[in-house]
Amino acid sequence: MPVPAAPKLYHILHISRLRSVVEAGALWSDAQVRSRSNPGTSIGMAAVKKLLLTKALNSRPGLRVGDCVPFYFCPRSVKLYVLHMANHPKN
Repeated sequence: MPVPAAPKLYHILHISRLRSVVEAGALWSDAQVRSRSNPGTSIGMAAVKKLLLTKALNSRPGLRVGDCVPFYFCPRSVKLYVLHMANHPKN
């Protein structure tokens, strides 16, 4: 499969976090959000987010998944579908 010339990237965040992103001029990883105590609602399953803060990346020793900002290559993700269907565990 050829690499697209102009790939589109998407990032999901709650509208209450938009101000902090604009003010910082940056998107922060979950690890950075926790250390900065950024205001706003977190989107995602708390148990999964907690696990990703400890899960190491094989390709980058010393880096954890939660140290990275998640991006998507399509406008519709499983996360958005779960939220839309109100099938999000309360944890």
